[in-house]
Order: sequence, then structure tokens, then C-alpha cells
Amino acid sequence: MTAKFSIWLAVLLAATVAADASASEADIGGVKFTLPPIEGYCELRGNDPSEAKLLDVAREVRAGKSLVLAMYGECKELERWKTGEQPYLDNHIVITSLLKYRDKIIPDDPDKWAAQVCELSKDKSFTQSKGIKEDVEKRIANLSLNLKLNEMQTISLAAKDTGVCYIAMVTKLQAEGGDEKNQIGAGSTMLLKGKIIYIYTVTLNDGPKALERSLPVTKAVTAAVAAANR
Repeated sequence: MTAKFSIWLAVLLAATVAADASASEADIGGVKFTLPPIEGYCELRGNDPSEAKLLDVAREVRAGKSLVLAMYGECKELERWKTGEQPYLDNHIVITSLLKYRDKIIPDDPDKWAAQVCELSKDKSFTQSKGIKEDVEKRIANLSLNLKLNEMQTISLAAKDTGVCYIAMVTKLQAEGGDEKNQIGAGSTMLLKGKIIYIYTVTLNDGPKALERSLPVTKAVTAAVAAANR
């Protein structure tokens, strides 16, 4: 075996192992989904005690409402969290589906369905702001006042693409030490293979900048999941 061939084989094997390690499959009522790897994020695995604990929390707060398909933490942050250097993941992604529709196939046209969701999200954001055209910072502050632990509220409609609706959101989470913190993020909703898929990117709450960071990530992940399951 030549030196060049040995190097090529080592690279190929490393790439194969990495691909296998990143591969993730989800099942919603017997319908299989492929969840591609996310650049810069590491998927939380149930065979790691620390990660399993956080996964359990994510499932508990959504119990009876949503099915958690996968959760990802920004890789460097995840390591700091596992060593106790950081009390909570400031940057993470959760992919879910509505539990009550788990065993049902929604026959609607995905594009029309997403358009309807966008209209509902837009109306809801106006209702929550009491019809006043507030800027994002004021709306975040107003929603945060009465936000309950593990609750998510829509700030506004963030963007619309064909077959996908994006919202800006605020949520209240609890850190390891018990401290509560509000986090900002962007979420997407789409109908894929007759199933409702939600993708949420959550980041540190620093106002409008948080939305500027999280929306592109949500869009990229949503596009990748859609492409992997056409």
C-alpha cells in the first residue's frame, strides 16, 4: 500500500465515521425523517448522562404538547456546560412536532398551509401587542413581564418563504443554578411528509441582535431538513 493511498484511505475513513456520527433519524407516527448535521452545533445524545439530563428537561417542559425529535447545542458552549463552566446553553436548537398530530397525516398543500400559519402568527403578534406598533425591544420587554417558566411567546412574524413560516419569539428558561433567564430566538413551521415540523433556534437575549443571529441559522437548518426529506 503506497503512502498516498494510505493517506487517502485514512481521510475517507475519518469522513465516513464523522458522517455516521452526525447522522440522525426521527420517527413521527411511523413516518421516517432524516435530520442532517448542523454546522457548529453538536446533537445531544441520550447515551451521555449530562446530555440525557438536558434532553429530559426539554421533553418534560413539552410533555403532552410536543414531540422532541432532536436537540443541538453550540459545540463549544456544550462542552463548557458539561464541565460546569456555563450554567445553561445560550445557543441551542430544538426540532419538534405536535404530539396530537403524531399519528395523523395532514393532507393540506404545504405552501398554502404555511401561508395560513403566517397569517395566524401575524394576527397573534398584533393581539399580544394590543394593536400598538411597538419596536422589537419594547415588545420583548412587554411580553417578558408576564412570561412563565418554559413558556414561549411570539414576538412577531419574522419572515415568509415558500412552504415555511418564521416567527420571532421569547422564552423563559431555568439555568442549572435555578436562575431564570429570558432568551430570544427564531422559529420555523413547515408541513413535511404530511407532518408538522417546528425548528427553534434560541440565543442570548440582547434584543434585536439576537433575532439577527438566530433567524439565518433557523433558515439554514429548515432548508437542510426540508431538502433531506423531499
